[in-house]
Amino acid sequence: MNYFKIANRNVTRQKRRSNMLAISIAFGTLIIILLQSLTSGLVANTEKSITTAMGGHIYIRGDELLESGKIVSKISDVDILQEALTSVDPSLIKDYQKRSEANGTLIFYGKTVSRSAVVGVDWNHEVTLYNDLNIIEGSLEEIADPQSIVLSQEAYEELEAGIGDKIIFNFQTVTGQENVEEYTIIAVAESNSSFGISSSYVSIVGLNKALGLEENEFQTLNIELFNGNNINKVQNTLETSIEDLGGTLPLPVSEEDSAMSSFGMMAMFTSDVEQEWTGTRFTITNLNDFLDVVLQVINIINLVSFVIFLIMILITMLGLVNTFRLIMNERVLEIGTMRAMGMQRKDVQKLLNLEGIIVAFRGVLYGIAAELVLSRIISLFTFNEIRNPAMQLLLKNGHISFPIEILYTLFVAAIVMGISLFAVSQPVRKALKKSVADELR
Repeated sequence: MNYFKIANRNVTRQKRRSNMLAISIAFGTLIIILLQSLTSGLVANTEKSITTAMGGHIYIRGDELLESGKIVSKISDVDILQEALTSVDPSLIKDYQKRSEANGTLIFYGKTVSRSAVVGVDWNHEVTLYNDLNIIEGSLEEIADPQSIVLSQEAYEELEAGIGDKIIFNFQTVTGQENVEEYTIIAVAESNSSFGISSSYVSIVGLNKALGLEENEFQTLNIELFNGNNINKVQNTLETSIEDLGGTLPLPVSEEDSAMSSFGMMAMFTSDVEQEWTGTRFTITNLNDFLDVVLQVINIINLVSFVIFLIMILITMLGLVNTFRLIMNERVLEIGTMRAMGMQRKDVQKLLNLEGIIVAFRGVLYGIAAELVLSRIISLFTFNEIRNPAMQLLLKNGHISFPIEILYTLFVAAIVMGISLFAVSQPVRKALKKSVADELR
């Protein structure tokens, strides 16, 4: 006997009832998958935004102590750092970037933008940032020129400047001396403001010279990993290796004594504990230090989505149980007729269970299709008008992302199918307990 063919015919025969059941299952499936996809997109966008802006997952900053007691930001013990990098499994590190940075004031014909971060980038090496910069005006053809600048969207709008205009950047060198540089605007990059600071980009060669750094010196080394799950492993290896090589790390501080200090776009945790050292003191932080606040929000969203998941599962199960109970009451005569014609109780049960599975399968397919369409429509809307830095971190070029979670989708489909089978089996068992004579009456 072809149970599937008969079950499919019975489901098709009752189109309205079957479609209503499938739609209720589809709605629950849609909500569950859509929420999970949303939270996955928020986490992925945040990680991508920060790694792109900062040039990696792990950030090594250097500080040196002068005889006067003043601390300057630079890495001159390059040999120690290079040796420490060799201690890390090369299969874990995708790339690393050398950067310098200055905070100061951008000036253009009387208009100023304070607290502006200008990041020095090695454009010959840092391909990821070059490709990920969303240029809204101008071009990057002259990016290698030490006097060219890619201005942030906020600074560009506040200065009311244009492509090709020359602007003045007033800042302090690493030793605290006032300095000015003249840059020509060659392009404007869409805002990637993080932690309340908007960054513009120049060649590291020219910025290093302006900051008073030697040719082979820089301020931070940003390491990009193939897999962000290896952040703590790589950081621990680097810290151990630097200490073994005679390098200096900050003294450990308690949570109460920790303070976040802005280093341009890179917020580094530094110690207020007095410490004396020679050479470079290496401060190592990672992406997770900046994701903590965002992850707390994501965890709340995940918790809410999990509660909604349980509620939707419960509603779906109760709805299916009640609906199939009514259906079984309506089909008592049909069940009695099938048994009177010689079908065994187990055969009837198999047929009715298969009908429920077919309806549930249709509902899951409808739900997945609806989620793909709805997420696509939502992702078309832009939210560039939102200037909140935290919100921009959650978006991808101003759009909400809904990555396809195949494993999670299959998991939800399996759960819904299992619940549907359970919801069908209970009323079916109850209906089959009656005798054939009672069913026929």
